[in-house]
Amino acid sequence: MSAVELWKAPQPLLFQGCSADSSKWRAVGIGENTLPHCHASLCIKISSITLNRISASSPMAIHRDFAARLNLKNQHTRALQTIMQRMPSIDSHFTPLEKAVLRAICESHVDDRSALESQLSTAAVLRRENTGAGFYTEFAVERVSQATLGGERLRTGPAARVDGLKQGMGFILWLKEGYAHNLEGYSYGESTTGIEFEQTGFEILHD
Repeated sequence: MSAVELWKAPQPLLFQGCSADSSKWRAVGIGENTLPHCHASLCIKISSITLNRISASSPMAIHRDFAARLNLKNQHTRALQTIMQRMPSIDSHFTPLEKAVLRAICESHVDDRSALESQLSTAAVLRRENTGAGFYTEFAVERVSQATLGGERLRTGPAARVDGLKQGMGFILWLKEGYAHNLEGYSYGESTTGIEFEQTGFEILHD
């Protein structure tokens, strides 16, 4: 018996007692949603795609409505995935502190935000240095298709509380030829020698 024939068979279909004709099936469900009391060897699992096709071919309005709602949900899911894929995001190779600071810089420089986010989404970290009074994180961004930034060769960043520093830190994003290339973090007279910036706790302070 095909899936469509099974659907169109006399009701009820969700559970049937054993018989010569139904010895190979007892329950119909979607994927893992088959009846919990059904023995694995007696269950038929129908995928959402197959069930959608069955519902669409059914003469019953409730089945066609189910198929329509399932199609709409799938369309919304695909649309959301497409939007998320197109959204620029700060490169995952940055540390949590670096990403939070760079995100705050993008948000505070509204006119440059689109270009900054686009550049930083292509960033590749080259080196990191704990200077004892802060840190430098040098990176390279793609230049072929990225818009350049005009004006000053730096973008000021937020203040942040950082574990191990009473006065916290400030930050500057340095530009080179219109492209972001170095993030500087600086303390206010306190030593950062013993701080592991890759793992330290922090809090970005917003105005």
